[in-house]
Amino acid sequence: MAVGSGSWFASLGDEAKDLRMLTVQDLTEFTELHCTLIAGEGGAGRPIRWAHQNEMEDPAPWLNGGELLMTTGLGIPPTPERQAKYLERLARAGVAGLAVGDPIHLTGVDPPPLTQAFFDAANELPLPIVMVSGRTPFIAIAQRVAAANRDTLHQRLATHLRVYETLDAVARSDSDLLQLVTRLSRVSGYELSVLTPGGKPLFEELPPCSTPVEPAQIEAALADGDGMMRAPRPLPGTGEDGPRVFLVPVLARLQSIGVLVAIAREADEGDPLILHHIATIISLMAAGLVQAREQQRREGGELFGRLLHEAEGDRPHALGDVFAGEAPECLAFAVIALPEQEAGWTQIHQRLHEHGLPHVLTRRADRGSLVVAVENTELKDVGAVLTASLPGSTIGLSSVLPPSADLLVARREARWALRSALSRRQRIAYRERADNPQWLTLETSGLELMVDDILGPIVEHDERTNGELLHTLILFLEENRSWKVTSERLFIHRQTLIHRVKRIEELSGRRLDSTEDVCDLWLAIKARQTLAASGPDDS
Repeated sequence: MAVGSGSWFASLGDEAKDLRMLTVQDLTEFTELHCTLIAGEGGAGRPIRWAHQNEMEDPAPWLNGGELLMTTGLGIPPTPERQAKYLERLARAGVAGLAVGDPIHLTGVDPPPLTQAFFDAANELPLPIVMVSGRTPFIAIAQRVAAANRDTLHQRLATHLRVYETLDAVARSDSDLLQLVTRLSRVSGYELSVLTPGGKPLFEELPPCSTPVEPAQIEAALADGDGMMRAPRPLPGTGEDGPRVFLVPVLARLQSIGVLVAIAREADEGDPLILHHIATIISLMAAGLVQAREQQRREGGELFGRLLHEAEGDRPHALGDVFAGEAPECLAFAVIALPEQEAGWTQIHQRLHEHGLPHVLTRRADRGSLVVAVENTELKDVGAVLTASLPGSTIGLSSVLPPSADLLVARREARWALRSALSRRQRIAYRERADNPQWLTLETSGLELMVDDILGPIVEHDERTNGELLHTLILFLEENRSWKVTSERLFIHRQTLIHRVKRIEELSGRRLDSTEDVCDLWLAIKARQTLAASGPDDS
């Protein structure tokens, strides 16, 4: 995850100071402390923010990160497996290292011995383990850490104040978001960007992130937030051959809507805790964005609903008309069957924004309608976002259409797809436009009327007499009205077939030697088969 030298942050100048703190390695070099590094050498360069004694088996919930945890060993569990888990918990909490009192010099204390699994885990994590001589009281280590970091802590406090002074200055000058983030970057020592959970820029005004961040990493950072202000932990794999990268949740209305991405400008970057304050400032900006999106959703839904009503009343509208501004070049219509308990509908517009998908939506009773742009993504990716966001719903998606497509035709495709999904008990179905016969532009009610008008008497006759007139008609037309082939397929005499055909003509009022009448019968058969395959119409 190396940051390119040509990134926008490289031009900001060097206003962030080197605020180097005491490291675990430094601690072992103070000979009067008698501290020896016995494992986890790969993490010895970690800075120590504070030194704190704790004898609990799971101290992680009470740690902020960056601490040197000191223990007599009583809190270390006795078994190899639990000792390894103990170190894993400390590593997840972000401690700088673990200082263990040498049991040889301890009186009245009988801690469990350190196992090989303990040392293996420390080296693998790596988490530096320091053995402290019994001649050194833990208070001496804590005082040394505090004294060594005193100037640094004062400098960092000043930096924290400058962050809020920056916010005040920007507010007074009516500066835009880009200027605010640029100045916060100068003050903090980090290159800053803001991403949605889908990895897209949360704010259009800000430049894209200069280093790739995967959605899975963002999801893990959001899931890791438990309401406590801890020192942010760098992404795994960063800080070795390049700068460290941190992800801090950004909240709006008590919900996570993205992450602040902070890329250290130097090997010894600014205080990671300052990123929480910056994230709070960005969250204030994000709250305004969420409010604007909510207003856009309401206004777009009102326009969408009105255009649908007008189109149903013989006033045609194009699909792109549902967008107040310029419509995207590629669109898809979705019709969604919403159960009563579907909570995802209230947040679906935020989920679509997170994935960079412009859209408008509206709802009537238990049916949601949605027009979404598919310019920079695949239709199946849109379907994946919808199914993940609406876990209890069934979704029908039209084919990809231009903004000039008729609004009702697009909705009709989505309705057919929804019928298919409901009948097959699938979460989602797609309607491929190339497969649609031209006559399927009829509404469902129109197809049902066609079937009832042309085939209704034949179907009623078969149901009443347990007959096979409809089956006979289908085979007769499939075999191009061949008496010989049809009678052979039905295993009946030719004269019986002639009698059935005459009865079909009487019931339907159509003649099978008329091309026009044959066309009516064939289309009615195909309509009936399509209706049966796509399930009941509850659109």
